[in-house]
Amino acid sequence: MIRDDDRSDLPTLREEARDLPVLLPASKPCPERAAATAYPAWSSFASQRHIHDLTLSPKTGDLWLATAGGVLHWHPDLKTFTRYGSEHGLMGNRMTALAINGHGLVWVAHEHGGISYLDGAVWRPYLPLNKIVVSCLSVDKTGRLWIGTAEGIYAIADPDSEPIVELPFIGDPPRSLVVAENGDLWLCNARGTFHRQEDGW
Repeated sequence: MIRDDDRSDLPTLREEARDLPVLLPASKPCPERAAATAYPAWSSFASQRHIHDLTLSPKTGDLWLATAGGVLHWHPDLKTFTRYGSEHGLMGNRMTALAINGHGLVWVAHEHGGISYLDGAVWRPYLPLNKIVVSCLSVDKTGRLWIGTAEGIYAIADPDSEPIVELPFIGDPPRSLVVAENGDLWLCNARGTFHRQEDGW
């Protein structure tokens, strides 16, 4: 059974114990649905109220949100957003992390494993890490995408190649990952903060 609360595509504000829709100018449509190019006969009914990660596009200033009900792309100039779900090629609707690499590709991590990138209007899976549960994404100063998992830390340059860096990590899944200008890695998890230099963690 789908509850009415789970059908809401409007962004919400929290006031006391209620979720309220964000009021937008009536002259601008909200939301704007992307055409379901991967699975045109399907529609997803999932709530976007819970945001798990967000990032700004350095080139356009657009805001991207990873939610419990897909990916939202906020267009600030238009005061509207586009929602992407499984009908657009995502491997499910619950997203956990999101990042934009140096080439402007939007990447998203799925709750049950794997990551995808937006190729035009369709989300495509990154096959080398298709089954690995990703807990966080980050981008370094060169624009390379870094991927944090319980099994290890990976870096990829583009969606058509294998990871170019694979570092072992033993411990709880990282909650956040940052690459410093000198190439050192910093991450935090349930046990604390870790720093990787050339000789290890």
